[in-house]
Amino acid sequence: MLRAAAKNHARVTVVCDPSDYDNIVAEMEKSERKDTSLETRKMLAVKVQISSSLLVSPLVIFTCSNCGFSILYSLDSKPLPKVSTP
Repeated sequence: MLRAAAKNHARVTVVCDPSDYDNIVAEMEKSERKDTSLETRKMLAVKVQISSSLLVSPLVIFTCSNCGFSILYSLDSKPLPKVSTP
């Protein structure tokens, strides 16, 4: 359900980490429309995708389609290779 909601981040704020609650509430209270920004929704959607991917695989590489920046995450403590940027 979280991944499906994350795909609709243009209209949906999806939260998978309770530590994000305070920041989201603060942003919504400051907003005239009582909403989160698209930037925040995108960041939270990426967080959902990464979190749910880590449940399936101990190693995840996320590449942003807009900027090409890659982020590498691992569940174990092994050293990770350097991440390339455009």
